[in-house]
Amino acid sequence: MDVKELVRSCAQEVLRTLSFEEGLDALDKQRAYGNALIECVRRHFIKKALPDKVGYDIAHKCFYAVKQLPAPSYNVWNCEIDKEIVILKVDWCPQDIEGEIQRYSQEEIEFCFIDKETQKALEDELNKYVCLDCDEAVNTPALMCLYASYMEENSPLEEWNEVARKLRREWEERRKAWNGAQRDPRERLLKGEAYVVSVSYMVNNKRFKKFYYLERENGRLVLRVPKWMAGHIIGKGGQRIKRLQEFLGEKVYIETYDDVAPRKIELSFGW
Repeated sequence: MDVKELVRSCAQEVLRTLSFEEGLDALDKQRAYGNALIECVRRHFIKKALPDKVGYDIAHKCFYAVKQLPAPSYNVWNCEIDKEIVILKVDWCPQDIEGEIQRYSQEEIEFCFIDKETQKALEDELNKYVCLDCDEAVNTPALMCLYASYMEENSPLEEWNEVARKLRREWEERRKAWNGAQRDPRERLLKGEAYVVSVSYMVNNKRFKKFYYLERENGRLVLRVPKWMAGHIIGKGGQRIKRLQEFLGEKVYIETYDDVAPRKIELSFGW
C-alpha cells in the first residue's frame, strides 16, 4: 500500500467536499478538516462483520460487542490484542436484555483492521498534515482513536497548506481582537472603541440590530441616539445615565435626532 498517496488523495477529497455551517470559527474549521482527513483514511481500513459475542454490562448500563481480530492487531499503546470491544448503546436499560442481545448478535458492526507497520506509516504521514492526538481507548486499534487538534502548514500538499495558513491568520486576528476586548472597559469607552448601547428591534417580523457608541468631541463625551431612545438611556429619575456617568467619571452629553421608533425595543448596555 502506498500510504503517502492514500493520505494525499484523502486530503484532496476533504478539501473538495467538506463544507461548513455558519458559526464555526477558524480553529473549529481546522479541527474539522483534520478529523475529516483521518476519517477518510480510516474508511479504507473499516470492515463490517457480525460480532463473535454480544453482552450487557449492568454496571455501566450498556451493550457491548466483541470481535476477534486477525492477528496481529494493536491497541493505542501498540500492545498486541486479539479482540476489539465496541460499545453499542449506553445509558439504556431495556426490559428484555436477552432479546436485545440476540438482536445485536445478528447485526453487522464496524471494526478496524490494520497491522502495526501500516499503522506506524499512517501516523507518520498524517502528522505531516495535522497535529494528531488520541483518546487512549482501551482494546481499540489506534487508527480508531486518532483525532486532529489543528492543521499543519507544511504538508506535502500545497492546497492543504494554503487553507491551513488562511485559517491560522483568521484565528490570530480573532485572538488579537478578543485580547483587545479584555482591556479595561472604562478605557475602551473613553476612547470610543466600545459600543455603549445596542438595540434589537422587530419590523414586519424581521429582527434588526443597531449600535450606538460614545464619541469624544471637543473634550466632551457625546452619545448620539434617536429621540425615541433618549428616555430609555436616561432612565427613571435619571438613574441609568447617572450610573453611566459614575462609571466613566465624567458627564455624558446625549444628542438626539429624528428617527422612526421601532415596534419592540430590547435595550442593553456595554458596561
